[in-house]
Amino acid sequence: MSPQAAVMDLLDRDKERRFEVHVWYTYSDLLNQAGSYSPIEKVERLSFYERAKEAETALYGNLILKKG
Repeated sequence: MSPQAAVMDLLDRDKERRFEVHVWYTYSDLLNQAGSYSPIEKVERLSFYERAKEAETALYGNLILKKG
């Protein structure tokens, strides 16, 4: 199953210290509730920036997600 969502992956230094991004669990839960059971893709930082250039370009098309 191909990922339906992507996040910027942790930097190596954060991986080394086993940093956990708790909000990723929330994102996964929300996607599951919406019927998308695929894993969230983790994209290397610079690749993520490149992909973001192709994201929604509609005026005022930005979205900020707030936990809680």
